[in-house]
Amino acid sequence: MKKLLLTTLISFSSIGYTQNSSETLKQATDLLNGGKPVQAYQLLQQGYTAKKASNQELFLLGMSAKQSGDSTAAKQYFEQLLARDPNAARVKLELAETVFQLGEKQYAKNLLIDVKKMNPPQGVLQNINGFIAQIDNPNAQRHSTKRGSWSVWGEVGFMVDSNANAAPAIDTVTMYNIPFTLSNNAKKTDDTAKVIKLGASHHMNLGKSVSWQTALSAHWQDYKKLSQLDSLQFSLQTGPSFQLSEKASLYVPFTGNRVKIGHQQSYYYYSYGLSPRLRYAFSPRMNLNSSLTISKRKYKSDNKPDVTTVSLTPSVQYALSTNDVINTGLMIGKTKSSNDFESNNSLGAFVNYQHQFDNGFLVAGSLSYDRQNYRGKEAAFSSVRKDKLFNASISITKKIKAINADLSLSISHSNNNSNLPLYDYKRNQTYLSLSKSF
Repeated sequence: MKKLLLTTLISFSSIGYTQNSSETLKQATDLLNGGKPVQAYQLLQQGYTAKKASNQELFLLGMSAKQSGDSTAAKQYFEQLLARDPNAARVKLELAETVFQLGEKQYAKNLLIDVKKMNPPQGVLQNINGFIAQIDNPNAQRHSTKRGSWSVWGEVGFMVDSNANAAPAIDTVTMYNIPFTLSNNAKKTDDTAKVIKLGASHHMNLGKSVSWQTALSAHWQDYKKLSQLDSLQFSLQTGPSFQLSEKASLYVPFTGNRVKIGHQQSYYYYSYGLSPRLRYAFSPRMNLNSSLTISKRKYKSDNKPDVTTVSLTPSVQYALSTNDVINTGLMIGKTKSSNDFESNNSLGAFVNYQHQFDNGFLVAGSLSYDRQNYRGKEAAFSSVRKDKLFNASISITKKIKAINADLSLSISHSNNNSNLPLYDYKRNQTYLSLSKSF
């Protein structure tokens, strides 16, 4: 299993290791690649000075010491490198194997969980899950990959919402060419809400390059005033994942959702569909991603016809540095309903950026723009609806080491500009949460 892990890791991010053209480092690299770690380790030790060592030199020292059987020394070199670059995923994985060999199993597991949160390629993720399963159940090492491994997470939060019902900030609206006064429920209303989220994921290897992945989640939201907007959502995605090559992976999950809004009905709607996702590691810094989702939504009420949605999201993820990642792409969608005024075509774009500070803070920001053109007119209006939705958000997250949890604060702004005033709104949300993975 360890050989498979190391082989897969070669394609994972090694961003941040300083390029060093010295002949010594080149010779050490060649020795390691040639299966001579002892000679590489001896060569590197001759000129090693802790304060002057580059990131590349520390990494080569750690790898050569590890492969030479000196796990204690390897641990020291990898930890020195992580002290400089706390988010070096490759180093965390190598250190996890090293401390596991030293018997520090919980330390190894914590490192592996940290890397899982970084959204690694499917091949790496498969081996991480297998490694965690081995740590959790050492007496059944050969069977752990068949049974698979579970991970669980939870989150509690509190939200301040400036426009909980996404309503316009007007008192009257013209329908059927007659002005109507909006009821209080149809006007912009601020509120606060408690939030609880729970989730679990399961990974099971089915073969050398095939696995089965499952994710379950529940999202409960309880508004203080607008109880009719309280919601409870259950979600499922499960399906096979294929490692097509060293660089390409494909995940084809079945998706299902059951959503309850308010307290009058047992559910508001449920949906099901497929959502294949293709990922290609174009380079150590760049991933090309594409996600296609096809789903059917069925409403509890007979007054709401079924809806079919199709969306395509191609994107590019690029690591500007070890601590900076940017992701940008397009959003192409189509919604079909027997009611023409609910059917629409959409086209949009998004960009996300995150920066990890050395002190443990993670700052992320996102911008998106989506244009929706509806097919038919509602009977109450003389024009076909056209919306332009703009979203912006920023969040800051801090790792709480004492309890191994994440404290996060996010602020988001939405502005839906519609040619029909009834659907025109602005909304600000502030969300404080504490989340933990197990």
